[in-house]
Amino acid sequence: MDCFGCEAVCCYDGVSLSFDEVLNIKVFVEDNKEYFYFLPEEYIVGSKTITRKQEYNDSFPDELPKTRCIFGLENGACSLQSRSIELGLHPWKIKPETCWLFPLRVENDKFIYPFTSSSRKYDDFIRSFPCGMKKPKKEWKILLQDEMNHFTREQIK
Repeated sequence: MDCFGCEAVCCYDGVSLSFDEVLNIKVFVEDNKEYFYFLPEEYIVGSKTITRKQEYNDSFPDELPKTRCIFGLENGACSLQSRSIELGLHPWKIKPETCWLFPLRVENDKFIYPFTSSSRKYDDFIRSFPCGMKKPKKEWKILLQDEMNHFTREQIK
């Protein structure tokens, strides 16, 4: 999904990481110190990325903190993804799975998209973001085909 049309509000709280993601990110950052000059010494606490203050437009939900994942760039892009692309790697090689799959989630080995007929808390949550305020022009299985294919390939490895 092309996320450059929003303010990356889904990154407002940082991201919880798996053990492997923590290790991969730390090695990647260490190998690319010059690129990640903006990171503080501690950019992951426990298994979660830290956040920094971020100003959003007036439509940002008032109940959420005005912060962004420390890896988020001013233009809304993810620095982990941007650096991977610069190095000729797959865009999601280092980017956390939760991030590149968003707004999809996986339940019982099936992809779930927030525009479903049954309402869940997650569905209401995603609808508070610009990308969830209206249905996409394309059917979600087409719009997010790259993400689903990549996820499936990763599960087979």
